[in-house]
Amino acid sequence: MLKLKNLTKYYGTKKAISNVSFDINDGEIFGLVGLVGSGKTTVVRTILDYLISDRGIIENGFKKEEIGYMPSEINLYQNLTVMDMFKHNNSFYKKDCMAKALELAKKLNLDLKQKICELTLIELKKVGLVLTLMHDPKLIILDESLKDLDLLTKREFETLIMTEKEKGKTILFVTSSLVETKNLCDRLAIIKNGKIVEIISVSELKKYDFLVVTIIAKNIKKAKLPLKNMQIRESTNDKLQFIYTGNINELLADLVNVEIEKLLIEESDLEDIFLHYFKEEYNDKIRA
Repeated sequence: MLKLKNLTKYYGTKKAISNVSFDINDGEIFGLVGLVGSGKTTVVRTILDYLISDRGIIENGFKKEEIGYMPSEINLYQNLTVMDMFKHNNSFYKKDCMAKALELAKKLNLDLKQKICELTLIELKKVGLVLTLMHDPKLIILDESLKDLDLLTKREFETLIMTEKEKGKTILFVTSSLVETKNLCDRLAIIKNGKIVEIISVSELKKYDFLVVTIIAKNIKKAKLPLKNMQIRESTNDKLQFIYTGNINELLADLVNVEIEKLLIEESDLEDIFLHYFKEEYNDKIRA
């Protein structure tokens, strides 16, 4: 188990994270979700002892060699082949990890003779995942591991990650996309401005009763609609789209004097729920 309690870190006088607390059970994939700059990377670096916290406790029962970490950016020796990179990484462990590396490489269809400098971004991330898992770590930390992947490769990664979960591994899945947690995570924490604002199971998250409302009408931007319970996604002179969390009958009453050409009301998905947590940031972007 990995447990964080009231973890706090300053950069000079700026508080990067504040009283961050959560725990991850063995055999659980736990998501840490937030926008860029929300504090996710600071949490990860503190867990890995790359940074020293100013306050708080980390209960980490895993030795350094029992941790596998895949950073958001993969920087490797450019002139080495994929095979040589695996051999180099293997030299850091007391046990021989090459069999596992080759097994994973085969599943990901990697060319072992290809040089690192010749790899595409997707191929580079495949190598990064192999390097993360080849020593059979007990604690796995994946930072934006699915970002920039095509659909097929995402499924391949998800399959390998789920296989590790089934072995009882403790997995921290760090992402800026709530949708990525849907097929993987058991629970997740949403971090905003360095603070955990919610810890919830993915199954519970899907039960949130949010609606996506799209209104097409002339000069809809001038309509006096209440901003309460609304998180705007798109706003033009003739179109308004927003996430709505209030009573739908009250909204329809507010629209009675608007000459509507089209009204579409849909159930929300996970990305809409994510926008709800960061409504100030997204509404500010729309107004800009």
